[in-house]
Amino acid sequence: MLDYITTKKIIEAGGRELNPAMRWCIEKKLFAPAKCVLTGIAIICLVWGARINVTASVASGVIIATGYGAIIINNWRQLLR
Repeated sequence: MLDYITTKKIIEAGGRELNPAMRWCIEKKLFAPAKCVLTGIAIICLVWGARINVTASVASGVIIATGYGAIIINNWRQLLR
């Protein structure tokens, strides 16, 4: 949610989305639903993956969380300028 909220604030302040897929979603008013669907898919994959290999699933979750954390930190830096 923080990614969605901060990205939305940046765009409202005159910024732009650099990810072409998300930019398309924003133009089509599908940004929030797309974020929810992608997050849901990631959760399902991590939970399902844990049934096969817990270590790989946890490692994947850490990588995903770190990536989103980096995006959110970058967004906050942009908002504080």
